[in-house]
Amino acid sequence: MFLTFSNFAQEIRKVNTIDLIPIAERFGLDSALKVSGGFPIYIIDTTTALDLLKYVNTYVNYSKSEYFFTTMAHNWITQELKQKTFDLLNKEIIKGLKSKSTDHGNFPILDDKLLICIAKQKPDAVEDLLINYYEYWNKLADSIILTYPRVIKRFFNSFSKGNPCVVSYEDCNMNCYNILWVLKSIQSNFYTQEKLDYNNSKLRKWQQNHDPLRFERKHYEIQERVLQLKNDYESISSLDFENEPELDQLIRVMDSTKCWKFLLYNGKLGILDIGCSYGPLAGNGTIYKIELIDRNRLKIKIISGWIS
Repeated sequence: MFLTFSNFAQEIRKVNTIDLIPIAERFGLDSALKVSGGFPIYIIDTTTALDLLKYVNTYVNYSKSEYFFTTMAHNWITQELKQKTFDLLNKEIIKGLKSKSTDHGNFPILDDKLLICIAKQKPDAVEDLLINYYEYWNKLADSIILTYPRVIKRFFNSFSKGNPCVVSYEDCNMNCYNILWVLKSIQSNFYTQEKLDYNNSKLRKWQQNHDPLRFERKHYEIQERVLQLKNDYESISSLDFENEPELDQLIRVMDSTKCWKFLLYNGKLGILDIGCSYGPLAGNGTIYKIELIDRNRLKIKIISGWIS
């Protein structure tokens, strides 16, 4: 029933965060996150967010579970997130140690968003894990140099099958650079600027001085305002949007069957998502964090907005 969209323009599709747990148990985490709209659950329901975190077992870049995990880990520090960060990193390291370069020479590289999670959470015992992983890639890079063909042969290979040994060497040094970046962030004594400069110098110009923080998923809350409501309410779920003038004005701009109105709620907190995918307003939308205060007042903050 959560996936059913109303045909009525004014109707809002509502989902209670506590209903996400049984969905995850029965159908998996991705199904629960699809029902939730993919929004940062932790800002309105920390208990459910941590319960869902238990279902994140692998780190798959650009997946629903990765977005759910990294959005939390970049903005909220808890012991559960520390442990999950360590566990996911350990699994990525095990995969990296078992990996072999592809026909193009590529090795797996630690994802930038996971690096930020480590820097933010600073899990216990992560330093030794990272240092050992750095030593592995650094030694592998040195061994790859011994397999380099002569310059002339590398030149002609670049026109046919490329230079897989060069790519492998660069990937090793990129992993070394990224690991040193994290070690610097957690203030490890193993880190030195000399080591970072050395691995950085082995990268191509466009790869050098890489900054993982470009991929940080920061949470913003802006333009706070308080709406006065006509009636008293016990929870966000009972809000009468149609008969509350200020709320009606807020959502009426998207009053079309080609637009959507979605409310994820937990008690007196909620995330309201309104936007359009077709028609004159296509590409417009806003996501609000809303909080019921004093039973008849609603605090609203914008957490995301777009226009095209």
